[in-house]
Amino acid sequence: PDKAFADTNTPITVGIFRDDAIAGTFEQAIKGKTVNGRKLVVKRFEKVRDIRDCHILFVGESAKAQVSDIRDRLKDSSVLTVGETEGFARRGGIIGFIGEEKTVRFEINVDAAKKAGLTISSKLLRLARIIGD
Repeated sequence: PDKAFADTNTPITVGIFRDDAIAGTFEQAIKGKTVNGRKLVVKRFEKVRDIRDCHILFVGESAKAQVSDIRDRLKDSSVLTVGETEGFARRGGIIGFIGEEKTVRFEINVDAAKKAGLTISSKLLRLARIIGD
């Protein structure tokens, strides 16, 4: 949402929690890219207390034990959480990647998205397994 940005020049910050390998991949993938005129930047986080300073937060497998702490820390914020740990969306994350047979699918927790003030595209919802109402 617009309220998540200080002004029209504020970049979209993709936070990576404790996963340096993924952070490097993200940095290369988004280098020089923009979305709706906003630059994309990657910020690495090591501590749960610091994670509110981003717009999208990727939580890797290495942070499995901190998922509940992350959810609690981001309560009442507009951060889109994306995780790859089993049950991530069921534990309060917004988008969780899941392995099914030989493919990767994803779940979307629509209740968590709504609490964060985020609207998920109907096109994306059609592709996902829905968690919540």
